[in-house]
Amino acid sequence: MELNIYTSWFPLNIKYGLFDYEIRFVTNNKIIGTNVAGNNILKNTSKTFDIPVVVSDKISKTITENGKITLYHQSVNDTIIQNIKRKSEQYFTAYNDMFGATNADNLSITINNFNRTIVYARPQFISFSIDEKFTENNEKTLAHEI
Repeated sequence: MELNIYTSWFPLNIKYGLFDYEIRFVTNNKIIGTNVAGNNILKNTSKTFDIPVVVSDKISKTITENGKITLYHQSVNDTIIQNIKRKSEQYFTAYNDMFGATNADNLSITINNFNRTIVYARPQFISFSIDEKFTENNEKTLAHEI
């Protein structure tokens, strides 16, 4: 399940729509999102406009060689996962070389094949949708989101 609680019309309602949150999930499933604390709690004390989170009992985890990027996926071909793993680390390294090292400890990328074109990034979190292939267009989108 991917849940993105999103305030409509951002940034037009910036004064009205920003909020902080603390959400406790009662589940044994894996929770992936920004600001995941222990005990299945999502907590953000700074004002924001959405809450992206993925909850799954079937999700697999792949970590890049540099240990900085974790790919979370299910029902996605292993060849595609390996390509995304290689490319995401390549872009992450290139951007750190170009712009200076990030102060983030990690980056989580959820990869799904929902057959939709919605892809978005939040601090330390990317929701990445693909079809049945990892195309050149998907590669450009991944680079953009990183």
